[in-house]
Amino acid sequence: FITSFVVGNDIIPRMRGENIEMLRYEFLEILARVKVSKIAAFRDSRYPCRNKDLEVRNNRILHARNAIPDTEYYQKLVSFRENRENTFDRISPIETRLNIPGRVIHLIRFGDEANNRYLPYYKSRMFREIHFCLDSMKDHSIKNLSDVLPTVVSEYENTSTAASNDDDDDISVQSANSFGGDISEEPWFVTLSFPQGIAASLIPTLLALGAVCFSVIGNNLCTLFERRITNTPTNNMKGYDEIIAGVSYGLYFYGIQYFDEANEIDITQCKPYPSRVVNDGYVKAARAFSAVTLIIGFPIVLILCLTSCMKLKDRTLRVMSTLLMLVAICQVMIFVFLSSARCVDDPNPVDSSYSQSQFVWAKCAAYRGSKNVIIAVVLWTLCAFTLGFSSRLSLIEARLRFASMSLSSATTQNK
Repeated sequence: FITSFVVGNDIIPRMRGENIEMLRYEFLEILARVKVSKIAAFRDSRYPCRNKDLEVRNNRILHARNAIPDTEYYQKLVSFRENRENTFDRISPIETRLNIPGRVIHLIRFGDEANNRYLPYYKSRMFREIHFCLDSMKDHSIKNLSDVLPTVVSEYENTSTAASNDDDDDISVQSANSFGGDISEEPWFVTLSFPQGIAASLIPTLLALGAVCFSVIGNNLCTLFERRITNTPTNNMKGYDEIIAGVSYGLYFYGIQYFDEANEIDITQCKPYPSRVVNDGYVKAARAFSAVTLIIGFPIVLILCLTSCMKLKDRTLRVMSTLLMLVAICQVMIFVFLSSARCVDDPNPVDSSYSQSQFVWAKCAAYRGSKNVIIAVVLWTLCAFTLGFSSRLSLIEARLRFASMSLSSATTQNK
């Protein structure tokens, strides 16, 4: 008359002598199956991997169980296993081994992390494998069980009996009549589910949004570059109501800088380039780079906004990271404008509303609007790096969550 509940990957019901023996053997067997160097395998195993990509990843670094090279180490390992099986069967017969009492209901977790759901099914009393994961200890918490059971009861109280599976720990529901539908496939789009992890989704998205804003603003200012007048003798300024201090340039607009004697500041009046002004190759190149920046960058920003709802493949993230580096390079290439004729030639070729022979023009220099371009370059670059290393961000986030759960569990036990 006993019913035992096991939640998810609870490690305690699996702590049996034969399971620990098998865990040790599987660890030693992995060393025999590794194709690559041990350090390469260790580095590869540090990064999380989706279940559907796990087989490809394992085939890349591991030999199949039936194709392990017949080395001296493997022969000793097989001999070791046979010896341990005989010894263990002798000192711990099957009929005396510890099992979970009564009927066992295993609560399998599925669904997204933010909205966990549990599928109950009858399980044999022998959990054959030890599962190591971030939730192994949390699943053993009685508080967690008290939260899960009411949810399971409310969801399945009006449904048919739970599915049973006595063979292994895996479950695949094939019938659409089992507990409200087929759950063998997870939905690919769930609003605010953050399947990549909150940090791995939000950080690149926020950086990209900031980059595209600064890029759009910087590309349309008339104060990207300035060209100052190096001499302003009073006898050359006759006929002008205001003192001309210089001219500022943007990709599509320019401005005349007037010196405000009352406030001792420069005032810039922006206007479009006159139609008579010919754009040389450097100006056209700068405009082309600014266009490529937005043509490539804006769709990537839209895709990044969707990472909070859907999971992207690692290959897709790497391609997007490479494209963002290209965007950052195109953004910084806007500064080829400094080599254009209107920035180098003397006199200034843009505005003929005053006698240009009166002034001596300095070469162009970066002006206050160029700060927007520089900030955009930095943000595009940071976004590319964080996107390229998003798997590490997910790993760091998982470790922080595990540390937080451990701390919370320790605090609860102390109380």
